[in-house]
Amino acid sequence: MKRLFVTEDNDYDFEEDGDEQPQHEDNTQQDPDYMPVPPPDIDDNLVSDGKITGNQNSVLMDKKYIVCNQQLDELFKFCQHCGQAIVYKKQFTKGTMVSYNIRCHGGHSYIWHSQPQIHGQPMGNLLLAGAIVYTGLTFERIRALCSAFNMNFYSRTVFSRLQRTKVFPVIQEAWESEKKSG
Repeated sequence: MKRLFVTEDNDYDFEEDGDEQPQHEDNTQQDPDYMPVPPPDIDDNLVSDGKITGNQNSVLMDKKYIVCNQQLDELFKFCQHCGQAIVYKKQFTKGTMVSYNIRCHGGHSYIWHSQPQIHGQPMGNLLLAGAIVYTGLTFERIRALCSAFNMNFYSRTVFSRLQRTKVFPVIQEAWESEKKSG
């Protein structure tokens, strides 16, 4: 089985079971309610060339935050490259990920994503599908929570597909591995 880790040059890579484990900064003293949860294994089908592109220090162990749309709009008033005014901004979402297509007065055009992606699939969508199964919660309860909070979420169809194609194969592989070793 492969596990995701961040290299010293902030790139993402994978290691096989038995390889040396990466060291992560321990921030548990800051939050007395923090209960560590082991990161899920990453299915080989999720990656290409063993790399994930993204600008976060760690995909799996990074803290996640709830950010309001108005606060994001404040961030995208000026170009991150040259500081000039944004002349075009279009927001679009894909489940838990928000993206912006941006063009500035200075001619820079770019797309910003709130989370890294694997083969076009936002990591938050994958991690949330796994977390729902891992915790024993149901899709309906999480959807109701997100709806009450007016938080963007994905459909039952997307959740079922993620379970079938990503989450359950990882669980099956772990079960098969456990049976062989036990």
